[in-house]
Amino acid sequence: MNKAQPASAIAETMNLPTLEAVRVISDSQRHRIYSQLITAEMTAGDLSAALGLSRTRLYYHLKLLLDHGLIRIVSERPVNGIAEKMYRACARNLRVDRNVLSANASETEIADAQAAIVDQIALDLRARARRAPATNEDVLVTRTFLRLSARRHAAMRKKLLAVLAEYERTPDDDGDDVELAMALFTTGETRA
Repeated sequence: MNKAQPASAIAETMNLPTLEAVRVISDSQRHRIYSQLITAEMTAGDLSAALGLSRTRLYYHLKLLLDHGLIRIVSERPVNGIAEKMYRACARNLRVDRNVLSANASETEIADAQAAIVDQIALDLRARARRAPATNEDVLVTRTFLRLSARRHAAMRKKLLAVLAEYERTPDDDGDDVELAMALFTTGETRA
């Protein structure tokens, strides 16, 4: 496997360009591939070994990630008469921007795609529990209902994004992989 490339080799954040791209990255196998390609340029062989996926299945996922602009080929070299490709993620972080997606998708389609991400997070949490017991320090899951004015809702959103950006800017080279999920939205209900 190749040595990890500096974080500056890829963009910090990319808005997902289409609703289909949201669906593509929501798949846990493709997300695992994408996560590997954030830290290093890798070949299909590197990815297959790291993730325990067959090459046939891996190439299927790589094609989808490439077709939707989530990863790119950064170099090719001949190996035994075949062009071996090096892949890399396009950005360290992916965001769902409703404004970008709303031009080509309905609100229901966007909400369904965002919910698919949350569904995948639940699957990841279950898979984590099967691999090893968790402690309160390992896993934090919380759900809270608040009553906020539009101004305070916007302020909370800004603060959450600032905290996320702080940790994105300074990753720990010797740290563990951590998954973070955030969902902040108005329920559409009002109290009497």
